[in-house]
Amino acid sequence: WVLVGMLAALSLAAGVPDSLRPGTVLSKTVVTGGQVTGTVVVQSGGGGRAPRSQGGRNRRGGRRNQVPWPTVLTAAGVTVVVVLLALGADGPYRADHDYWAAATSLVQPATSPGTASEPTSVGPTYFADMQHAMSLNPWEGTYPAAEATVLASAAGHAANVSEATTDLQRARSLLAQAVADSPLWGPYTASEARVDQELATLPSSSTRAELSEAVSLLRKAIKDNPRDSVYHQLLSQALTAERKAAPRS
Repeated sequence: WVLVGMLAALSLAAGVPDSLRPGTVLSKTVVTGGQVTGTVVVQSGGGGRAPRSQGGRNRRGGRRNQVPWPTVLTAAGVTVVVVLLALGADGPYRADHDYWAAATSLVQPATSPGTASEPTSVGPTYFADMQHAMSLNPWEGTYPAAEATVLASAAGHAANVSEATTDLQRARSLLAQAVADSPLWGPYTASEARVDQELATLPSSSTRAELSEAVSLLRKAIKDNPRDSVYHQLLSQALTAERKAAPRS
């Protein structure tokens, strides 16, 4: 709408609306014998306005044409807005590049031909690239879900319970963000439920609360996609663990 308003101002400064009004000056070329002999000016309503002179003067008191500053400023404004919109539209492409760079940083290159690449430990480069990707395109749920997967995997190799808890809680927060971005995408919901189940196995967590949240998420995933058997299996496991964790009367 800003661009439309600027273009309207540009058209007004250029005199376009005047040429669209009824009764405007119409010019008709007279052709005699196959040659152009002159121009007949036809005006509606008798007198009308006089045709514009050809001597480099305009209709404002005979003054020479001046620089149309409203037109220049409007064109400059349109250019700035278009450039800013172009930079904003380029954000998702640059975010995908950062996502690719983060994924590449997790794999060490092969040392010799025919040798498979081996995964390496997660370093600050990975998290920096992922944070930059999410800042450029915060509406893409793939980025937080991918980082959550890496954190959940790292929690399985954590040195202590505290480190594992921190990784899993961070993974759950990222997956909750992905679920908020794509609420009808079942894999994100199921992944968050898996993280809750992992948290429930840690001694320092509230087991019943984590399992209850996992059951709720899995039921939501099944509601969104009732034909996925994996969700049903996960729900069965979560319900079994929840019954075992329930206090005995």
